Amino acid sequence: MNSGDTRVLVGALVGQLATSPRRVSFVHLRDPDTEGEAHGWMSGEYLQSIMLVDTLLGGILDCIESSPALSARTAVILTPTTAARGRATATRRCSRTIGCRSTHGVRASRRDESVTS
Repeated sequence: MNSGDTRVLVGALVGQLATSPRRVSFVHLRDPDTEGEAHGWMSGEYLQSIMLVDTLLGGILDCIESSPALSARTAVILTPTTAARGRATATRRCSRTIGCRSTHGVRASRRDESVTS
């Protein structure tokens, strides 16, 4: 796993959000998909990449939530890139930066207080 690239990418996005946010930003965090394909779904490498992406997404959300201007007008949309070749994957629908709801019964790990069924 080359998590350094992903950390740099997210660091650049957070820096941009903090100093000169764009009208639209897009970031693709490919680590879980890459690790799942390379090492198997639910492998140690795959699960480590999930934890990394969860942490990095937390940093993005923290940046947005700490800015009154961003938190008032930012939508965060999280989607999976693959169905793990026929296996169900969890997706969360988020309204702004809070209020995550899982479509497959998986609890939101950072925002448990805002999870709805």
